[in-house]
Amino acid sequence: MLYVWYRISPEPRFYYLYHNHNILNMLGEKLRQKLKKPLEKIGSLIAKTGINPNIFSSFAILWAVIAAYFIANENITIGFIFVILAAIWDALDGSLARAEGKVSKFGNYLDALIDRYVEIIIYLGFAFAGFQIEAFLVISGSLVVSYAKARTAIITQVDNHGWPTIGERLDRLVLLIIAMLISIFLPSAKIFGFAVSSMSLFLYLIAIIVYIGSVQRIFYAKEIIEGNKKI
Repeated sequence: MLYVWYRISPEPRFYYLYHNHNILNMLGEKLRQKLKKPLEKIGSLIAKTGINPNIFSSFAILWAVIAAYFIANENITIGFIFVILAAIWDALDGSLARAEGKVSKFGNYLDALIDRYVEIIIYLGFAFAGFQIEAFLVISGSLVVSYAKARTAIITQVDNHGWPTIGERLDRLVLLIIAMLISIFLPSAKIFGFAVSSMSLFLYLIAIIVYIGSVQRIFYAKEIIEGNKKI
């Protein structure tokens, strides 16, 4: 539930948008819990090949490039398959690292960077498919969401806890998968008598959520920087 929380005190303070029990985060968390054991088993099987977890993670970029190619050529169905594959790859790399006993800070750092490359590449495919504005809005908003926490960490000490905001990477991924799936079966919808692309509508929805999340992060960062939020 998204709501506006006004803080009242003797000194004027800004309010910040606060998100609690985000339905997408809840769904994502439940999905993680259900897939945890199967992923650990698959990770253990892949570990027998001896492949380095960082190299394994990098393959997600390849799947993203292939997905972007098919999306750009308006083959959403095949693009959808490779988006799913990239998402599965991202979910497996951590399990693989644990199975091989190669969990590292650099691996965590590299995984986060690869996630950003994957997302940018996929939306580049949408840009070439004719969704330039939508793709730009989503990616630009996503960059702000990602940078907000990193910038706060430069100014003050911040741990790695999740921020109570919407528009996180998992939110965007879940919505994108839903959007692509719906657009396969329902490419367009009529609104006030005009045919509108289902994919376009969902991309604008993702962009709106992302920008709301970026504003939430500004106010949440303000609380942390001014010492009003315990971390």
